[in-house]
Amino acid sequence: MNQSILGREWAVPYPPVRVSWLWPAGVVMLGAALRLYRLDAYNLETDEGFSANAAALTLRAIPAFVARWDSHPPLFYLILHFWRWLGADTEFTLRLLPVSFGILSIVILYRLTAYLLGPKTALLASLLLAISPYHIWFSQMLRSYPAVFFFALLSLDAMARLLREERAALWVFYVGATTLALYTDYAAVLVWVAQNVAVAVLGLRRSAPPWWKWMLAQAAILLLFLPWLGLRPWEGLRLGAAPDALAPLTGSAGGAASASLSAVSSVVYALAAFTSAFLPMREPWIKVAVVLVFGSAWILGLWAVRRRLGPAVLLASVTLIPIGAGILGAYALKGFLPAMFHVIPTRTLIVAGAGYYPLLAAGFRRGLSRRAGVLWLAALVMVNLYSLDLMYFHTAKSEPWRQIAAAVAAQIRPGDAVVFAPGYWHRPFDFYYHGPGAIAECYDDDPGRLMACASRHGSFYLVFGKWEDGAAWRQIPGHARSTRSEFGDVVVERYSRL
Repeated sequence: MNQSILGREWAVPYPPVRVSWLWPAGVVMLGAALRLYRLDAYNLETDEGFSANAAALTLRAIPAFVARWDSHPPLFYLILHFWRWLGADTEFTLRLLPVSFGILSIVILYRLTAYLLGPKTALLASLLLAISPYHIWFSQMLRSYPAVFFFALLSLDAMARLLREERAALWVFYVGATTLALYTDYAAVLVWVAQNVAVAVLGLRRSAPPWWKWMLAQAAILLLFLPWLGLRPWEGLRLGAAPDALAPLTGSAGGAASASLSAVSSVVYALAAFTSAFLPMREPWIKVAVVLVFGSAWILGLWAVRRRLGPAVLLASVTLIPIGAGILGAYALKGFLPAMFHVIPTRTLIVAGAGYYPLLAAGFRRGLSRRAGVLWLAALVMVNLYSLDLMYFHTAKSEPWRQIAAAVAAQIRPGDAVVFAPGYWHRPFDFYYHGPGAIAECYDDDPGRLMACASRHGSFYLVFGKWEDGAAWRQIPGHARSTRSEFGDVVVERYSRL
């Protein structure tokens, strides 16, 4: 046993503190209830539609399809494939998979924090995660974000225990958990980098593990990840992403609007969302205040645990490396490496929660007086409750794709096509469409190619955004509009050949 591996100051663990198992269980139940509430209140949105459709492919086809058309690795889609095989085919049952990862993340965060900072701090950290609107939002989304957070927490938990105990089984578990995280989402790369930075810093104090063991573990992770690189996944990175999934959290209206934000404001909005999302979009001072107040609590937490070198370095690295990568991606790399910008959008900051919540909890408990800590915590809880009300009842997560698909299915005729502008709207439509037989679809980012595809059909349905009502590309030679239906911001028009 090597008790100095995370620093001499951590050689003596926290004295045992009795915390009834009922308290952590209650926090997990609270987190589960908040993530299950109104889980099926909205239709699948565009990226969720992609997840559902990709998972419906054959097991052998999923990796190649994802490498070609998505900017994420395939593990989540493979797990979702088996989830669908078990009978998940509705919004609720499909989203139950990411919700499960979100709930399990509360458990693993408690376990990790209890090992590093003690059970009372762990209880508070898990509570902060359980009521986080940011994490609840992504847990209710049929995407890989809660899954990569879960596997990243497993990797960090194994690393923390491994660096004190150095058992062979822990090395194997660390390599396995890290590899699973990398196969789930590229955000795991940021955690992996943070782990290596932490080991390098600890090495300066001669407290790092034997270099050959650590390098052998990293080599094993790279070797296990090589099969995915063999499928040329950078093809999917070049395609670009659908609108940023964080748009309702940051106040942007989509990919284009998000790109127009300055790097600084984008990061500030993301960090505010990280602490308490869905605050009023038109009041940026609220977001700045949230970042300053609770960022200060995080710094106090880091100061409070500074004497325990291992936990301080590990948790700070896991918090700051993803945030730094987000700033770099939004600012320095945006025009220089457009493919990389895709890997580190603001939503990947979810992995920073593995270090943020434990240190924030330590700030409330140890960095402040008891009264001040209770007041700061009460303020965060109240802000989060307000944010949850906005999230549940005042934030539209998706267009009414079930209704749109049903309307088209009721009128479509053999030989008709469905044309989508923007093209990625076909993703949720395909999930909900249950019309007679297969249909031809046209979707392309170029209006000229899109209309050329549409004109090859005698009749077709054009599905487009209401903001495109006056666009010149909608004038299709030789075709006339016969019907028009509006579904919120989505318009469906039927065109027939003259």
